[in-house]
Amino acid sequence: YVVNISGANNALNVNAAPVTVSVQLDGETLSENGNNVYSYNAAERVISLTYNGIVDGDDLSVAETITIGFENASAYAVANSISAVGKYVVSVYVITDERNYYISGKGASSFNTLDINVEIAKAELSVSVDALPETSFEKVYGSADPDFSAYADGVNGETVAVTFVRTPGESVGKYSFVSVNVGTEFAENYNAVLINSEKAFAVTPAQISADPDVLLADRLTKTYGEADPDFSAYADGVNGESVAVTFVRASGENAGEYQIASVTTENGNYT
Repeated sequence: YVVNISGANNALNVNAAPVTVSVQLDGETLSENGNNVYSYNAAERVISLTYNGIVDGDDLSVAETITIGFENASAYAVANSISAVGKYVVSVYVITDERNYYISGKGASSFNTLDINVEIAKAELSVSVDALPETSFEKVYGSADPDFSAYADGVNGETVAVTFVRTPGESVGKYSFVSVNVGTEFAENYNAVLINSEKAFAVTPAQISADPDVLLADRLTKTYGEADPDFSAYADGVNGESVAVTFVRASGENAGEYQIASVTTENGNYT
């Protein structure tokens, strides 16, 4: 038999193969549609591209551009890394003139554009009140609070300044530490969380001096058989306060001299 080829298209068509583009952050593939949220780590996170679908042994010639900007920004900048806390849009443009391949995805057959959302979230900084020196846990009534600032270990060796906040109050007693704030330098990068807050801050009584010779100058004598004069008076406290005090003398009613033995006050902020 003699076999003749018939038909108009006597050829095998070899079509260009599709190549997909993956965007990676520090080697981890980013989702085009999902939430790409990473915690701040004080380092530059590198954006890179990988190409899938290339035949073994082939090299794919491409031109790629990566621009990065904050969400809702009016312009993006060419870059290949991000580090600061914020919400970003990573925009990728890839083009090839290879006849054997085309970039699969959005766009025409020779190029691909991708916009991927990436968020760098604040790192959590756990801080204990044990970071404070012992001198920061007590003060005398009427004096200023001690320094509540300290340093905590951040990520990748960062030293982060923090300040503790206590329950308000100035009367004698104990007050809890309720929160901790990150210093200005790193406030954008960390959320501080207070741990081990059982250790309280104490306000202790202030000591006052009450001289009976001054405060009771006209009440230091009586006649036998009379009642004692009023031994109450007001002494100078802190910050201009007047403190009610009562003097107590040695017991006895016979004529003679009796020592003023002590002084008391019902004001709990003083002793």
